[in-house]
Amino acid sequence: SGATPDQVISLFPDMHVIPTGLKHGTVTVVSGGDPIEITTFRTDGEYKDSRRPESVTFSNNVEDDLSRRDFTVNAMAYNERRGLVDLFGGKDDLERKIIRCVGDPEKRFSEDALRVLRAVRFASVLDFKVEKETKAAAESLCRNLSSVSAERIFVEGKKLLGGKAAYRILEESRDIISAFLPEIADAELPKSETFSSLSYEERQALIFAVTSGEVGFLAFSSALKFDNKTKSRGVDILRALTLKDGMTDSEI
Repeated sequence: SGATPDQVISLFPDMHVIPTGLKHGTVTVVSGGDPIEITTFRTDGEYKDSRRPESVTFSNNVEDDLSRRDFTVNAMAYNERRGLVDLFGGKDDLERKIIRCVGDPEKRFSEDALRVLRAVRFASVLDFKVEKETKAAAESLCRNLSSVSAERIFVEGKKLLGGKAAYRILEESRDIISAFLPEIADAELPKSETFSSLSYEERQALIFAVTSGEVGFLAFSSALKFDNKTKSRGVDILRALTLKDGMTDSEI
C-alpha cells in the first residue's frame, strides 16, 4: 500500500486493527475473522548483519517496493486500475518455472542470507529450477547462513525436505543444503520413487540413517532447536530404519 501505517489504521475505524509490525510498515486488519496484512511500500536501508536492514523508509511508489524483493516471482503487484506491475519478468519466470533473483543475485543474497535457503525451498516445493546465476551466487554465499536464526532455518529446511521436488533439489544443490545439513554432502539417497513416497520426517531420518546416525540427528535437532515432540518422533523413525537391514521399499 502507498498509505503509511497510521493512514491504514485510520481507514478502518470500525474494524479490529493489530499493529503487527509498525516499525516495518505492517498492520493487520481482521475482516470477517480473517487477518489481512497490509504493508506500506518501502525501501530498505543498509544491511549489516546479512539478515535485516538497519532501517526502512516508507514510500508511495510501488516500483520502490518491488525493487527490494528477493525473487522475480515475488516481485509483482496488481490492482484493477493499473493492472499487473511486473518490472522484472516475474510472470515469464512463473510460467517457465524459474526462481531468479531480482537484479544482482550476489547483492540480494548478501542483504539477507535466508534468501539462499528460500531459493532452494521454493524450487523444492514448487518443482521449479533455480536460474543459473542465482544458483551460482547462492553456492558462493551459502556460508552466510550461519547468521540466520536456527528457528528460521528449521522452518525453511522442513519445507524444503518435504517439497515434491526435494529429491532433485537435494541432488542438484548439495553444496547449498550442506551449509545447514552437512550430512547431505555424502548421503547416498535411495531411488527417487522411494524417497518421494516418504514423509518429511522419514526423509530426514533416512538421510541420518545412511550418514551420522542418531548421534548426528540429535546434534542437528539441537542446533536447529527442534521441539521435544519433533525430536522424539525423529529418533523413533531413525531407530526403526537403522535396526533393520535389507529393508524393502514398502518396509521403509
